Amino acid sequence: MKKIVAFFMAIVVFVSAFSLVIQAESISTYNNHTIRTNTNFYISDTGLAEVYTCYDAYEDVMTEAVVTLTIKKRTLLLFWDEITTFTYSATDTRYYHIFERQLHETGTYKCEVEYVIYGTAGDPDVIPFEDLVTYG
Repeated sequence: MKKIVAFFMAIVVFVSAFSLVIQAESISTYNNHTIRTNTNFYISDTGLAEVYTCYDAYEDVMTEAVVTLTIKKRTLLLFWDEITTFTYSATDTRYYHIFERQLHETGTYKCEVEYVIYGTAGDPDVIPFEDLVTYG
């Protein structure tokens, strides 16, 4: 009986640890200039794609942030057509932006976001994000 309880406890610990890894995938922590980033890609039932980008940086260190966002649509199994690219820059140490784009076709979409955070504490932080979402 003790072995069965220990086995189920091990499964619970494994599942808990695995879910923490999945949740932490879109939240990243970096040390040079960036405290954290948070990115989310979502497509509504009506085809409205939303990309939420957010970063927090160290006040005395960060000088500029450049965020590049790209949405692509899968055309064949391995090929992607670029739908839109958007780049913005900011000098605020805390910043968020919600990008919206109406999609007109169903399919699988890929969102790529790259944060480049510059500052006085060394090389810039380059923080990538990628997510796939199927619409329709």
